[in-house]
Amino acid sequence: SKGGPPRIEGRLSVHRDGFGFVIPDKPVPGMVGDIFLPREEAERAMHGDRVAVRIQRLDGDGKTEGKIVEVKRRAHPTVVGEFRIRRKGAFVVPHDARLRNWIEIPEDMAIPKPSKSVNRVGDHVNESVAAIRNLEDMEGMIVNAEILDYGEDGERPIGRVIEILGKPNDFGIDVEILIRSHHIPHRFPEDVLEQAQNIPHTIPAEEIAKRTDFREFNIVTIDGETARDFDDAVRVERLPSGNWALQAHIADVSYYVRPGSPIDREARLRGTSVYFPDRAVPMLPVELSTDQCSLRP
Repeated sequence: SKGGPPRIEGRLSVHRDGFGFVIPDKPVPGMVGDIFLPREEAERAMHGDRVAVRIQRLDGDGKTEGKIVEVKRRAHPTVVGEFRIRRKGAFVVPHDARLRNWIEIPEDMAIPKPSKSVNRVGDHVNESVAAIRNLEDMEGMIVNAEILDYGEDGERPIGRVIEILGKPNDFGIDVEILIRSHHIPHRFPEDVLEQAQNIPHTIPAEEIAKRTDFREFNIVTIDGETARDFDDAVRVERLPSGNWALQAHIADVSYYVRPGSPIDREARLRGTSVYFPDRAVPMLPVELSTDQCSLRP
């Protein structure tokens, strides 16, 4: 192509030691494996970014070395890490060692404004978070930072702190870090919460009349005792013929979640609930996931 070797697009994978590889979107004739990037090239983007590269060297065995010519899409709008104060300013040191550059935080962007919602997925604000009053109190805190400027040619990114999660040894902080590191949506937009809160708790009689009513039967939920929702249940009965009939009952989520509604759009974005040992990040608001769409006695 004009201007030199063709551009190849793919995903950047950075090694903890600083060098990286670009995994091409599709096989490249004459090339074997991924495209190697030396440290100075890998630092021009971030682990997980989609990039375009040009081949700088192609060995006889098909191994290649490349140069990043464009960052097509950023993988990390936010970065979770430890807040540190140094002589040259304040920084967030990414928790993921493959994100090599520290995030520079201007002093006036270090402490996020108070929010009506809790800072963590859990149901309470950590005491160490509530005690923060000034910049010095931020030292050593685990925070989530939004990147405002990624910099160019390896320059240090600039960002602002949007969440303070707690101290490194706080209970549950490991789950909080995982949720942010993988960019799992964990807060519902206002229109989704409003729709969920306005869902009637009583099912209209005319709706019940359209359906088969199984409430007289003994139907048993099969979720564990510690489950966060009960959306599956069974009933087994012996038929006069000697055969067995198995009924499987599941929640009719489609009755509550209509196509194109705010809840439907958010559910499509999330795709699934994400479960951790001590909590879950639900696909649907709790009004549905643990209440209306749970099979309760």
